[in-house]
Amino acid sequence: MIMAQNLKLAQLRNAGPVVNVYSTANNTSQTVATIKDDEFFYCEPGTADWRHIRTIKSILGYIHKSQIQLVEELSITTQQKMLLNIFTTHKKLGTDFNRAYETRDSVGYFVTINKLDEHRDRVYEPILDIFSNYICKTGDTLLIRKLVETVPVDGIVEAETRDLAMGEAFICNSDLFINALNSMKNKDDRFYVSFHIQFGLLHYYQIKEKQLRPKDPVYLKLNEKLNAVRKDSMPSK
Repeated sequence: MIMAQNLKLAQLRNAGPVVNVYSTANNTSQTVATIKDDEFFYCEPGTADWRHIRTIKSILGYIHKSQIQLVEELSITTQQKMLLNIFTTHKKLGTDFNRAYETRDSVGYFVTINKLDEHRDRVYEPILDIFSNYICKTGDTLLIRKLVETVPVDGIVEAETRDLAMGEAFICNSDLFINALNSMKNKDDRFYVSFHIQFGLLHYYQIKEKQLRPKDPVYLKLNEKLNAVRKDSMPSK
């Protein structure tokens, strides 16, 4: 049984043809899925030649270790480029979707929402697995701002994966997030994003620290910072 908590985000090591995912740990068993060079998947770490993996569509199988590149082991520069490209694309797709919605373009609405949903499922949410570790290592203000900018246009209210990633990163670089929030000109957007960071922070303490009503002094101090932003950014009537 593959354990979800042990899974690592991965991609194919070499660009090229699709790679088969096999039902058992050999290349003579049934092919249960294929993975393209621009897709993410999840890999169970270990030393075996054949690694147990799960595709984005939750299909389980095996790939040879020679085909696997853990995303967290890529260089910081490569991780930054990957995150920047995905966040920039997601913001554009979200902006296109919101424009179609606001102009009541029914055809454009269905086209853009499908593109946005597909991008969220295929790359946006998966890459968030490395976001907090990346931010804690680098303090990359550009990437914080780029992720924050995707939130108001994402088109989804309940986004636990994104909010948890922001909450976890907020713990180690709260001032950078506060700066990013304060740089947002639209007060409604600032309020909305701060709410989601606050939810992610609470979710982190409930899941990772197992505190249903966290009284940790670090949490209380961080929560106070977000409350200050929300108070200053009350939605316009």
